[in-house]
Amino acid sequence: MYLYSPQTASENEVKNLVLENLQTVSGLIPSCCTKEIFEGFKKVKKLKIAGKPGEFHSEIGWHNNLKYLEALEALTVAVRYGESSDNVPCLINPSIGSFPPNLKKLKLVRTQLSWNCINIFSKLPNLEVLELKEFASLGEDWEVTEAGFPKLKFLLLEYLDLHYWTSTDDCFQCLERVYIRDCDNLQKIPEEFADSVTL
Repeated sequence: MYLYSPQTASENEVKNLVLENLQTVSGLIPSCCTKEIFEGFKKVKKLKIAGKPGEFHSEIGWHNNLKYLEALEALTVAVRYGESSDNVPCLINPSIGSFPPNLKKLKLVRTQLSWNCINIFSKLPNLEVLELKEFASLGEDWEVTEAGFPKLKFLLLEYLDLHYWTSTDDCFQCLERVYIRDCDNLQKIPEEFADSVTL
């Protein structure tokens, strides 16, 4: 889905572009994830960003504008199959300050992030659901350190080339469900899961 920037619209058209009650936006391409467009529906709670790999490679800094969606609770980032999608990492460089603090659910599909980037999402204070699907992350080892994911309740790992998964004590304190599917090379999961009282 493509939206025109309010910067190219007249004053009356800008007023019409402000959709104060809109709560769900699905299929927005990365180039439309601008501060101006997000301010037009800043109360949205559920957002899906989707595009071909090349659309995520541009240096538009779409993820740095997510902070303007202060009410956002659920975010999906999906890289569609495209001509250049084979084993080409997308240039998504998440930083904790670029994601809204109220985010509760994050789903990544074919984003090909490093596991160190995935660990950055552990800093989100209210994250309860994390779904990593179809090469959302690349690499064989996932080591979760420091405080881990303090409020995470549900974790999905699907079709990842993950071999070893380790974490320090007290990570995943609230985890209730782990769903692992088509991770055929996974040899090890965190040992503390054996003593978990929530899982």
